[in-house]
Amino acid sequence: MTLHARPATEADLAQIADIAAAAFHPDTDAISRHLFPPHLRPQGALGDEEDPARSWRLIRKGMKLRAENTVLMVAVDDALGGKVVGFSLWDTPTDGDEPRSAVSSQAPSPALDEAAFAEMHHALDQDVQKHFGQGGIKDVFRESCPARVINMKV
Repeated sequence: MTLHARPATEADLAQIADIAAAAFHPDTDAISRHLFPPHLRPQGALGDEEDPARSWRLIRKGMKLRAENTVLMVAVDDALGGKVVGFSLWDTPTDGDEPRSAVSSQAPSPALDEAAFAEMHHALDQDVQKHFGQGGIKDVFRESCPARVINMKV
């Protein structure tokens, strides 16, 4: 098995959504279960119909792929014909003065509990501000990396 990493493309989004939906499925992940409660699932959302949580993740990952301040990478398995077997997503450092939220804008979904999403958004932003200051995640790289690492040439 030979794996390699590369920047994600639009063509990878369905596989990325599959991986995210499997890793953070409401049946096994407490946060996803809170965000996608059973009472908001559309009638007949079993069987061959699209999983609402997966659809939401597909939209959000597409938004992240197109965002200027994020990096979305995939791990592909050459032995499986280049199938995406993993992904990573992170926010890039910024020099601006505008605070940045730990959670970006949300994607619409009838199965998403909007209040639970807002609660999660608020809790994450409070935690980030507690650890990195009022600038939010825009300061995460500056605060968590020693100067000698930042100045290293790669």
